[in-house]
Amino acid sequence: MHFPLFILPFDHRNGLAKDVLGTTYPFSEPDLAKAKELKRMVFEAILKVKDEYKGTGSLGCLFDEETALDLISEAKKVGLPIIVSMEKSGTKTLELIHGNNFGERLNELRPTFGKILVHYHPGTEDENLKQRAIIKPVSEWCETNGVPLMLELLLDKANGHTPDDMLKAFSELHGAGIKVGIWKIEGFDKPEDWQKIAAEAKAPMIILGRGQNSTAVATWVEAAAKSGVVDGFAIGRTIFQDALTAYSQETMSRTDAIQKIVENYLHFIKLWEASA
Repeated sequence: MHFPLFILPFDHRNGLAKDVLGTTYPFSEPDLAKAKELKRMVFEAILKVKDEYKGTGSLGCLFDEETALDLISEAKKVGLPIIVSMEKSGTKTLELIHGNNFGERLNELRPTFGKILVHYHPGTEDENLKQRAIIKPVSEWCETNGVPLMLELLLDKANGHTPDDMLKAFSELHGAGIKVGIWKIEGFDKPEDWQKIAAEAKAPMIILGRGQNSTAVATWVEAAAKSGVVDGFAIGRTIFQDALTAYSQETMSRTDAIQKIVENYLHFIKLWEASA
């Protein structure tokens, strides 16, 4: 694997149930089957892009075990970088799927990265302290066992995040002894905002989409690529959600939905490469 890294993440569970399938999470048996089919469609789109893409970046996929365990194995066979999510879905405070047995499971799966999503709350120290205590042993295990930690950091602020907010979060996490293999973080509108936080990151950074509309995400992608300090993106819902919703509502065929995901994925890859 080499940078830039272009990930199409699809480890969504709670959001997939609510926003695409129009149901609730945890999945019922019929909804779980539907979710697995949607995951396979996205994986097929990734494989099509893998065949078409001729650039110098790496494509990657991010899946969860509950709905896509078979896809994790298939992705490894075709040489795609694989990220596996380790957190429970739909919780505001971090909980690990496998609890204290996370290391055993990562050893079995041996992904390129193990990923944790954390809702970090600037100014809510008690909750952040609890979450750092959960992240630290994962970070230590990942560093020791050769499965780098991807930390997806969502700063929950009503009026949006700033570079100073991100610097404070980096400082607190590093101060707790947490070492990150790669950051997956929210975007900024200006390249200089990325440049301001790069030194404190102490690890590669990639931009996430957080389900925003394509115009907003395009602004973030352009700024990140122009900054010279960001190493790619992980954009999911902005790429796949409309197509999968249309397919689920039977207003788009399976083939057309996959092709739309392919086109959206390639659009952001080309935008990155044109802006870098």
